[in-house]
Amino acid sequence: MKVKAAALILLSCMAASAFSADMPIAKLYKSYEKSGRSSDQMPEYNKVVEVSGIVMGKTVSLSGETLVSVGTRGSEAELARASFSEATKAEKLAALKEGAAFKASCSVGFTMNSDFLPLQGCVLK
Repeated sequence: MKVKAAALILLSCMAASAFSADMPIAKLYKSYEKSGRSSDQMPEYNKVVEVSGIVMGKTVSLSGETLVSVGTRGSEAELARASFSEATKAEKLAALKEGAAFKASCSVGFTMNSDFLPLQGCVLK
């Protein structure tokens, strides 16, 4: 009986720690705004979410990391900036073109009063 209870608790914790349903970037950004523009107040903070949106552009950080700006079709606003896990292949990142659909599993990182959400450790879908 104790094993079943422990397994149930473990499963419920795992379910709470990940949002597996597809979440449009506009909906995730609205959660950020509702949380007073402090990502650590979001229910999705530090959790893996399936994010979808449109590639607004790509840049390379000073450390050489590829960053992808994510937004919505019909808007020029950058709602999120995605960084990628080491496992993401350079070819996949190179294939991402401006205006293309973006879908990845990412962890919502910390930010406060920023214009965009940091998405970390992303893995492209």
